[in-house]
Amino acid sequence: MAKTQNKKPRASLIPAREKSPKSASSDTFYHLRPAWRIARMELVDPYGWHLIPADKLRDIRHKLGGFEGQTWSDIITKSQNNNHFMPVLKICCEAQARLNALHLEDTDALFSLRLSGRERVWGILDNGILMILWWDPFHSIYPVPRGG
Repeated sequence: MAKTQNKKPRASLIPAREKSPKSASSDTFYHLRPAWRIARMELVDPYGWHLIPADKLRDIRHKLGGFEGQTWSDIITKSQNNNHFMPVLKICCEAQARLNALHLEDTDALFSLRLSGRERVWGILDNGILMILWWDPFHSIYPVPRGG
């Protein structure tokens, strides 16, 4: 007869139970003031920053600086009609194609930050940092019908 052995799996390390996914996004940034990342700013058509005249760029810088005095809670919840997340599936086909060309196709939503009537800055908001992508002076990335 063969000997019976106690065959139980053994681990050299026991994983910590409080681990969570590194990529998990949360709403904990709402109390933070905004920060910007500009390395991905588009300098090509159709939504590029390369077409902005110097005086307009100063105006945009001033407006973004004004946002820095608020928290994300102020920016998002108090003016949610102006500044908000937009599912990528709802933006125009050209913008979706541009995201794919930038290898950002895994992005679920973009953030739209209103600068003036139709003018928007678009980017990816992650943990209180907006990675700025596009300048949209005519609200063409997510066109809305004009009310009559």
